[in-house]
Amino acid sequence: SSDEAAITTSFDGTEITIYGAIKRQAPTPQDSPPEIAVPIEGPPRSVTIRRKSREFGIWVNTESVVVGSAPSFYAVATTGPIDVILTAEEDARNRISVPTVMRSFARPVAVADPVEFTGAMMAIRIADGTYQVDVGGVKLEDDTLFRADFRLPANLVEGAYKTRIFLLRDGRVID
Repeated sequence: SSDEAAITTSFDGTEITIYGAIKRQAPTPQDSPPEIAVPIEGPPRSVTIRRKSREFGIWVNTESVVVGSAPSFYAVATTGPIDVILTAEEDARNRISVPTVMRSFARPVAVADPVEFTGAMMAIRIADGTYQVDVGGVKLEDDTLFRADFRLPANLVEGAYKTRIFLLRDGRVID
């Protein structure tokens, strides 16, 4: 109904709905129904993730990793579990799931396991609602019409948000 959301002093989040229809050239194969994934991505930002350790009785930052580009907001709604409806190769190629949406590290990594750092950041962002995964959040009607509802939290970053719609079959992106 609207392509903009005004972020004012009283902004407490908003809801958006994405509708779509699948245009067919041939009937849907009965043994492999279509699956859909709809991600929404907020403006990307560079993020420094730090680990604190207790040194000489005080807590200090001891290690850090800089992610070159991480979305300020990311939500993905799907018709089924991502690891079931999408192969790992297709996910990596199209960057649909939360772990694959992170861009490369901004500088050489000096820690043993940088994935631990990005995993911690994703867990924090999932907890505060800025990263969301809604399995079953895309409702498919008669293998043709679909709808996905998203709740955007109040702590959004201003900027352009983009959405993509993926039609999947047998673990592959077909459109």
